[in-house]
Amino acid sequence: MPFIVGLHTDFEEIFGKGKTKFVVSLVGTAVKLDCTQMPSLKAHTDSVSVDTLRRQQLMLSLGNKMKDDNYALNASDWGNILSYSLWDLAPLIYRRYLLLSKSTVSNITLSEKKLLMDNFFPFLNSMNFEDAASVVYADVTTDPYGTAEVIRNCQLFHPAKIVELLHPDNKHLVVSLLGADKPDYTEQDLQQMRQIARFLDNLPDTGHYIEGKESLFGKSGTMLVCERGHTTAVDLGGHCTEMLDHGLGICNLNVKGLTETEVKAIAAFNQKIEILSSLLNK
Repeated sequence: MPFIVGLHTDFEEIFGKGKTKFVVSLVGTAVKLDCTQMPSLKAHTDSVSVDTLRRQQLMLSLGNKMKDDNYALNASDWGNILSYSLWDLAPLIYRRYLLLSKSTVSNITLSEKKLLMDNFFPFLNSMNFEDAASVVYADVTTDPYGTAEVIRNCQLFHPAKIVELLHPDNKHLVVSLLGADKPDYTEQDLQQMRQIARFLDNLPDTGHYIEGKESLFGKSGTMLVCERGHTTAVDLGGHCTEMLDHGLGICNLNVKGLTETEVKAIAAFNQKIEILSSLLNK
C-alpha cells in the first residue's frame, strides 16, 4: 500500500509582464507499506470482568436453548435477560413472541406464555430505538397483526422502514402502522411520511363501479363491485354493505379495498403530517 510521508507544501508567487503566477511545489518521501507484516490490531485486554464473562456464557447458553421452538423461557432466564441486557437475543425472542402470539407452539403452558408476554415489551423498550426497530421490521410477514401491535406498544414507528414496505399487497399492514408513534420526529421522518401518504393516496383500485339498472322500483344508482366480488349500491367512495360468509360481519371494503376504519386512519395520518410540518417549520 503506497504512502507519502514527510509531505511539505511550498507556494511561490512570480511576477512578470503584468501578470502574477503561483508555483506550488510538494516534497515528500514515497514509501510502500507491506500490510502482511503489520502486527495484529485486534484489541487486547489484560482482564475480563466476571459480569462480561457471565454475559457471554448466558448468551451462548440461552441462544442454543432458544433454537428449539419448544423451549420455554422461565423466570430465571428472563431475570438474566433483563439484568444482563442480552439484546443480541432479541431476534430469537421476537420470533418466539410471534409464534406464541399465534399459539403455534402447543406444548408451552399458559404460565410460561404469560412470562413471555409480561417480559417481552419491557425487554424491547430497554433497547436502543434503531436496534429494536431493526429486529421488529425484519419480520413483518409471520404475524402482521402481532407486528403492528408491537410497533404501536413500543413506539417503534419508523418511516424509513415503512417506506420499504410500500407495495399494494402490504396496504393493510402499512395502514395498521399509521397510528403508531416514535419518541421524536425529524424533517427526514416528515418527508418519508409524505411519501407514505402519497402511496396510500394512489393505491390502485381493486374493485370497480357499474351503473345501476332500471327496475320496477326505479334506478338503483351506482353499484360497487368490491374485490371480494360483492355488488352493492353505494355512493362514490362508499363501502360494500354485503355480509361476509359464515356471519363474519359486513364486507366494508371500498373500491381500493380499504375499510372505513382504514380510511379514517389515513385521514388522521394526513392530519399528523400537517401538524408536524407546522411544528418543524417554526
